[in-house]
This record gives sequence, C-alpha cells and structure tokens, in this order.
Amino acid sequence: MSQAFAEFSSAVWHLAGHGAQKDRLKRACALSLVRMRPNEVPTEVRHLFDDLRQRLRDAPTLTSVALQQNIERLDDHEASELIDGVLRIFATVARYQPPEPPPSMLAPLRCCSGEAN
Repeated sequence: MSQAFAEFSSAVWHLAGHGAQKDRLKRACALSLVRMRPNEVPTEVRHLFDDLRQRLRDAPTLTSVALQQNIERLDDHEASELIDGVLRIFATVARYQPPEPPPSMLAPLRCCSGEAN
C-alpha cells in the first residue's frame, strides 16, 4: 500500500465519520492530509491537491490550530468543494493500488487442522 493511499484512506474515513462537515474536514486534513506532499499524489490530480493546500493556506510549517482555523473560515459550499476534491484524489490514488489477492479458500483452518492450540 502506498503512503498516499494510506493517508487518503484515513482522510476518507474521517470524512465519512460523525460530526459537522467542517469538523470532519478538519480531522481529515489535520490527522492525515497535512503530511502529504504534492509529489506523492498522481500527476492527473495534483492540481486538486495543490488547490486544497492553497485554499487552506497549507505549508509544511502550518500548525494544526491554524489549519483548523482556516477550515472554520470556509463557507459550507467551499468545504463541500474541498471534500469533493479529497474524494476525487482518493479515487485516483486507489486506482493505482495493486489488487490484493483474496484469502485462499483452500488453506486449512487452524482450528480444524488437528493441531493443538
């Protein structure tokens, strides 16, 4: 799993959680996306990531408090647009992930293999 996939998966998890839209966006950005750098995002959606960072006035030195204050200043439409951008980036990042092999249906279950636990 790539770092971008891990961070955007976490961000989507926060966005899908409970709470107000801006609160979910704050958690997604402060806990996941703030660690991302543009070169970690696929080129076809890098403009969306750059827009996200620009609109939040993100910088490597931006504190979590400043990030949250910037999100709080957004109106609901702007917050919704940023969330849409995060979801679009996640969808693109997810397409680059190699498929995970399904668990083998033929592997014996430990509890049924006759071995003592």
